[in-house]
Amino acid sequence: MSMAPEEYQWHIKLVVARHESLNLTYEQAEKVFAYEQEKDTYSNKYFFTLWEDADYEYSAFREILSEEQFKIYEIELRKRIQFNEQSFIEQDNEMKMDIKTHNELLEFYETKFIPDFFKDPFLLHFGPFIADRAKVKYIREEYKQYLNDRKKEKLKQPLQLTPVQFYGILLGWRLKAFKNAFYI
Repeated sequence: MSMAPEEYQWHIKLVVARHESLNLTYEQAEKVFAYEQEKDTYSNKYFFTLWEDADYEYSAFREILSEEQFKIYEIELRKRIQFNEQSFIEQDNEMKMDIKTHNELLEFYETKFIPDFFKDPFLLHFGPFIADRAKVKYIREEYKQYLNDRKKEKLKQPLQLTPVQFYGILLGWRLKAFKNAFYI
């Protein structure tokens, strides 16, 4: 990436300010800036997870910083990791409530709503709708394939989720598929 000398100087000063506690030299700031540019290279196919990013930064800073600076960096990194872990715990706790709600809703659909719905004698008067069973079946199959494709797409993405978040997403997909299958 080509930039004017003034812009480059501005970026280096920004690196020094961002890592003020490390008291970087100009040469170290240049190396950190080069590392950041490399790390931030755009790819729509590959990207670092939060943990991979921290590991990559750790190995880069180990090469750039002095032993004294690196000790300070490790303390700051531990604080960032603890903050991220706490955030994941909070997200899990929120997701647990969603999981409970989704499980209760699925149980209601499966044990009460659907069985009671089909006991209704009013359904016997849907002759024209029932006559298009082949179309309904086709639409259901196509929509099921669509949902499977979307689910696979989500599963294929790098998993930056905790097990609770992952289970919650799968449960949400199951609920969505159940609702949509019923309404088609």
